[in-house]
Amino acid sequence: IRTVTGIMTDCASRDGPFYYRIDKFGSFDKRSRFSSKKNVIYMEIKADAPMKRFRKEMSGRLLKVTTPKDVDIERKDPFQFHATLALKDIDKKFEAIWKYLSGIRPNTAGVFDRVTLLRNRKILCEYDLREKRMMGRREALGRKCPPY
Repeated sequence: IRTVTGIMTDCASRDGPFYYRIDKFGSFDKRSRFSSKKNVIYMEIKADAPMKRFRKEMSGRLLKVTTPKDVDIERKDPFQFHATLALKDIDKKFEAIWKYLSGIRPNTAGVFDRVTLLRNRKILCEYDLREKRMMGRREALGRKCPPY
């Protein structure tokens, strides 16, 4: 982990926070041995140029020292920035969810100001891009987000 946190700190200490927009929903297939139907729904994130550069640099460096769960996603260029809304076991509900979302036009902007390191879906640490410092798990979970 020391190498991963070192890469996170090195990349994040030079950049951010980053700005993005969300203005539409998307979906894709996450094929498994159980299903080949569309079963992931997400909000498409339109990242600013600095955020795209940051992600590409950090991903490239991390690929040299880690093994991602899905190498194809990590190497995809351009990377599809997204925030997952629904996944797993939505095959039967997909059409109803998609129909509902088709009537909604999201129009929001945000600030990406933390980089989180997870292991088995558990937060290990976070780097705060505003304060330029690494936070341990307890602090990352306990801190309130600052107003924008």
